[in-house]
Amino acid sequence: MRAVFVLMLLCGILSPSIAQTDDYELGVIIDSVRVSGAENETFALYLPTSYKSEVLSPIVFIFHPGGSGSHGVSLFVKAAEKYGYVLVCSNNNKNGPQQQNFDYTNRLFEHIFSNFNIDNNRIYTAGFSGGSRLATAIAVLTKRIQGVIACGSGFPGNVAPVGIESFSYAGIVGDRDMNYMEMKNNKKLLSALGVSNELFTYGIAHQWPTQDQLVVAFDWLQLEAHKKGLVELDLSELEELYQQALKRAELNYDPKNLIRLHERYERAANNFSSYFGVDSIVQKARSLRATEAFKTQQRQYTEALIKEQELAENYTQKLLEDIEKSKPNAQPWEKRIAKILQQIEETSDPFEKRMFQRIIAQLAVTSYEAAYSRSDSLTLQQLMFCFDVWIYTAPDRPYGYFVQIRNAMKIPDQKLTLNYLERLIASGYKDYKSIANFEPLDPLRNSAEYQEIIQKIKNDNE
Repeated sequence: MRAVFVLMLLCGILSPSIAQTDDYELGVIIDSVRVSGAENETFALYLPTSYKSEVLSPIVFIFHPGGSGSHGVSLFVKAAEKYGYVLVCSNNNKNGPQQQNFDYTNRLFEHIFSNFNIDNNRIYTAGFSGGSRLATAIAVLTKRIQGVIACGSGFPGNVAPVGIESFSYAGIVGDRDMNYMEMKNNKKLLSALGVSNELFTYGIAHQWPTQDQLVVAFDWLQLEAHKKGLVELDLSELEELYQQALKRAELNYDPKNLIRLHERYERAANNFSSYFGVDSIVQKARSLRATEAFKTQQRQYTEALIKEQELAENYTQKLLEDIEKSKPNAQPWEKRIAKILQQIEETSDPFEKRMFQRIIAQLAVTSYEAAYSRSDSLTLQQLMFCFDVWIYTAPDRPYGYFVQIRNAMKIPDQKLTLNYLERLIASGYKDYKSIANFEPLDPLRNSAEYQEIIQKIKNDNE
């Protein structure tokens, strides 16, 4: 696999055709730039307003799980303007075969390093979900990446660090993200290997961080670049970063989540202790740990993580086993998931609540990914089982019902089809036109049963 990136290593020392970059407007997201020598391969580009083609620029290669280059780039604009990064996000790289993504990336690297004046010591990769796994794999395999911004996912199963790495690793994850435990374990692994890393946690689910949240990670990477001698920060710039870290630590903090506040205190103290006296913030962290509220939350948090590890393993293993059955039964999963959803509503423990939310998210992702990644090998009954489980995790999500209506008509089972239609309407769906134009339902349009069900949504729209 390492041979895949030989071309990238060579491209890093090519002399760029600087004149070509002068044609791009600065401070504007350019949706679709063609990759030279590649058919139907494009990328989104952002050149910061401070960009000068004759000056070496740092770059962030962004990997979007859905292949939306412009969306990927848009999230990093604030960081790009603050620190002068060139932003590039492929429109072809997306969740899919790893080798194919490596091939796309290789051609993209060749184009960028041949046409832009890039600082070879300031190459960064970033991504979300499957894009995060690709970004980290590239860093491990090439040994040419200065920093990684890994959002919502860690390393792919077949590529992981085994020793000290040269890159700095900024992980970002939500406390309702099903990969929360994975990202926490990544931090332990990287720290044990001596890899400089940070994990920034926020009150979000499995989703891209905001621009402001990404800037926090880039502030840390800027400090890392200074420590490595790649950029020079004077005392006033270091002081500004330190004050920003202190301000963020206490800004809108949640008194029901003192653990996160403590993490931010400790991060600021650790990152800036080489430059300033940090006794005051160390004392704040110490005083916080001494409070009964913190001790209680620490206990609740630890208990939730222990419980999550057991539940996640058991549920995931059971779900995967059921998918393999020739006639999987979704009814037990309806009861299991309903119980978890009820616990989310009833628990007064915020850490337990978020833990159950992560379990639900894990079941949703496991069932959904199985249906799509194995659509060619699973039987129709197995596929329908996967989508039933997915629907149970979020009953108000209409897409699953439409998929199941289509699947039920393939059997064909008109009664089951109408059942899914009833459940779709009962979930609160009111788009009559979408139902009226949904082709799989055409054979049932004139039936009394269909007319009776559809009348309900007509009445709601009147």
